Amino acid sequence: MMAVFGDGDSAGTIGGGAVEFEAQKQAALMFNSKQSHIASYTLAKSDVADLGMICGGDVTMLALCYKGISESELFIEATLENTDTVIEFVCERLGDCPQKIRHQIEIAVEEIFTNIARYAYHPSSGSATVRVFADDADDIVTIEFEDSGVAYDPLSKDDPDVSPAAGKRTAGGLGVFMVKNIMDSVEYRREGNKNVLRIQKRLN
Repeated sequence: MMAVFGDGDSAGTIGGGAVEFEAQKQAALMFNSKQSHIASYTLAKSDVADLGMICGGDVTMLALCYKGISESELFIEATLENTDTVIEFVCERLGDCPQKIRHQIEIAVEEIFTNIARYAYHPSSGSATVRVFADDADDIVTIEFEDSGVAYDPLSKDDPDVSPAAGKRTAGGLGVFMVKNIMDSVEYRREGNKNVLRIQKRLN
């Protein structure tokens, strides 16, 4: 087994010689295509002799492109004035996703961050950390919002009754309800003195 990195360095081996050289060439191409690759080679006796190998034959090489998970983090004052900055920070990391999904994520980010800005530290002020985890392999984006404000689980409340006419509904709770409906996953946890709200959305 051999790993080839973006800077051209490698670790491990698949026997050296022409096959390993070809593997490194394919790896360089895969950094652009982001696609895995299967190739077959036949080593004749002359090839074996030149490479110093004991035996020849057919060789099949499976080259896997590890896309991994990228993470970005923004540490920012939790103020309403910074809402657009947070939305822009998240959207810049969504890549080429459908406009409808991008708009849904924008709505969720705005709702969650403005709630932190309004209520987490009231009547004082504080900061928030926003993290974006982009899993290219599964086309899923995970966004975490962390603050050190008063402990509050927005998911602990029952969903609002949306059956009455708008003017007759009980006020409050619609924003979180909307986020829960447009995201694939919404989770809350308390870590020490921090609130952490995590949302996930599939990008395809």
